[in-house]
Amino acid sequence: MTIAYMVEDSESDGFAKQRLEFFKFRTREELYDVKKDPEGLHNLLEDDKYKEIVQQYRLYLQEWMETTDSPVLDIFKNKDNEELRRYFMKEQQNMANQRKTKK
Repeated sequence: MTIAYMVEDSESDGFAKQRLEFFKFRTREELYDVKKDPEGLHNLLEDDKYKEIVQQYRLYLQEWMETTDSPVLDIFKNKDNEELRRYFMKEQQNMANQRKTKK
């Protein structure tokens, strides 16, 4: 179910409305124990028991982003910089709009 579908369907489908609200208020980072919490309802990111795991996963992700020359690497390294993130998203939308007009 895509976001566009959820928005369209949320007026008549309670499940779609519930999922849409869930996605609107998600945090930037999430960590779930999918064996104990398969629905992903309990974010463990702020749980002190998982602090080292969170740091290790962040390092793995950054290394992968560097290896793959990810376009979001600067955003990841500066995740608290709202201005940078907004600029990046605006540029991504502009590029997507340009691709649409070329079709």
